[in-house]
Amino acid sequence: MKLLLLLVCILILNFDAFINCQNLYANFIPYQSNGCTNEIEGIGFSFVATTDECYSKVGRSLNDVFNSNSEDDFSSTESSSSDSIESSWFIVIDALRVGVAEYDNDNSTCTGNFVNATSIKNGTCLSTPNFIPFIGLINNQNTLTQQFSLVTISKEPYYPDNVQVYSIFDNQSSDCDLQNLSYSVYFSTNLNISLKNNNNNQFFQTQCKNGIATNNLCNSSSNCNQIVIPDACDFNNDYGFDQIYCTSQ
Repeated sequence: MKLLLLLVCILILNFDAFINCQNLYANFIPYQSNGCTNEIEGIGFSFVATTDECYSKVGRSLNDVFNSNSEDDFSSTESSSSDSIESSWFIVIDALRVGVAEYDNDNSTCTGNFVNATSIKNGTCLSTPNFIPFIGLINNQNTLTQQFSLVTISKEPYYPDNVQVYSIFDNQSSDCDLQNLSYSVYFSTNLNISLKNNNNNQFFQTQCKNGIATNNLCNSSSNCNQIVIPDACDFNNDYGFDQIYCTSQ
């Protein structure tokens, strides 16, 4: 089924332009305004082109970062809300388009029938796919799928200046070298992410101060605990190597 999907996606993506896909990245640059105007704000993503990788547990990999001192889950799979179901994603890229297929029920192999599939033209602004099914709001405004993303294709992952980047590397790799990157999630600085899984009214504020990544875990605007995140390449048994850092201003 995956092979069939790949063939379909290649046809959708225009086979004549399908060149050197292994060196391309699909970037989802976040905006809170329709049309992807004003400043970059929100949660962004960058996925490397692949013909065999199924992106699963994207949200739950972030729990290790955001959930260490919180009773809330950043990403939950145990809710009656459809927004909380952790989907898996199969992504193919060429020079002109990004093909995205969504699989449900935490299908970690991207096999069988897909739920949704779409072909996105380079430079398109659209509602952000539900890559991270957290129940909450971004800056007290939008859920992730109410956020907008400008979709671009590049030969290197695109990260805006002064954002907090969380990168996951191929679980067969031995380090955090760019050539082993699987995907990245990034957060604009001073971004407030409220979590609605219980009644604690907690929220996270992601920050980059002097190039150091920090998260503030808050119960109210005046009651926050700061968590400093080491800029290190660490091994995670579930996902392989990961790294968190801030881009330069």
